[in-house]
Parts: sequence; C-alpha cells; structure tokens
Amino acid sequence: MKFVKEKKLAQTTKLTLISFLLLIIVGGILLNLPIANNPGKPHDLLNSLFTSAASVCVAGLSTVVAGEQFTLFGKVVMLILIQIGALGFIFVISTFILITKRKLTFKEQINISTILRYT
Repeated sequence: MKFVKEKKLAQTTKLTLISFLLLIIVGGILLNLPIANNPGKPHDLLNSLFTSAASVCVAGLSTVVAGEQFTLFGKVVMLILIQIGALGFIFVISTFILITKRKLTFKEQINISTILRYT
C-alpha cells in the first residue's frame, strides 16, 4: 500500500514539473511573437523565456519594463501566466493533501490559510 502512495506521489510530482515546464515554454514562445512586442523593441527568446518563468512562478522579475516592451496581447499573456502559476501553487498543495489522505491539524490549517492569503 505504501508503494502505491509513493508511486502516485512520484507521478504527481513529474506531472507538475512537466506542466510547469510546458507552460513556461509556451508562454516564452507567445511572448516572443511579434504581436506581443511593441514595434522597434526587439526581444530575444531567452528574455521571453525568463519573463515567462518569472510570471509562472509569480516572482515578479523581468529583464525589460513590461509596460513598454509588450503590447496588450503580451500583457494579457503575462497576466494569464501569473494566474495559472498562482493556481498551480494552490493545486500542488491541495493535491499533496489529497494524496496523503490525512487529516490536517488545526495549526496546519491555519498555516495553510495564512500562506494562501499572501500568495
């Protein structure tokens, strides 16, 4: 029984990592499109990938000024990446709790609610 739980946890971890990587790559490609960048503001793929990763991880880092670099399309892509990244964090915590199938103590419930309030 313990082996099955460990296998489910490993599969969930792999799925989470792969989905985050795919989201970062797709976001980087979308941010690198000409429609996402203002005219005369070149933006290479590495910077697009970094901006995408920072958006998905809700870090708030960027190598450029997003308001000047990106068009409305690029800004919407960044907002979607930020929202999916924040939901991904909540999903990972929820999945871990469901997989372990254990009751949370009152202190753990307060800690999780505090963490989710500040993300």
